[in-house]
Amino acid sequence: MPDLAVQIRERLDRLDEDLTSAITYGPVEVPMVALHAVLELHTPTDDGSGLLTVCGVCCGPSESWERLALPWPCPTVRAVATALGIEET
Repeated sequence: MPDLAVQIRERLDRLDEDLTSAITYGPVEVPMVALHAVLELHTPTDDGSGLLTVCGVCCGPSESWERLALPWPCPTVRAVATALGIEET
């Protein structure tokens, strides 16, 4: 199974191809670029232990000064996937 980021990029590429021939492509290009930027920012990263993959950006709230990295795919990547109709398996 491809990971969620790959599935999202594939879906965006298909949408981009579908829109290339549409007259309204110009206004749609900005949101597509924005979604690609979000995916570039929210990348899976090893947590340093070699046991857990976390989001390179997202942190959960913590009671201490330290913040805990959120497991990947993070809520942001999951929200993008859901909006594109991609179900996480």
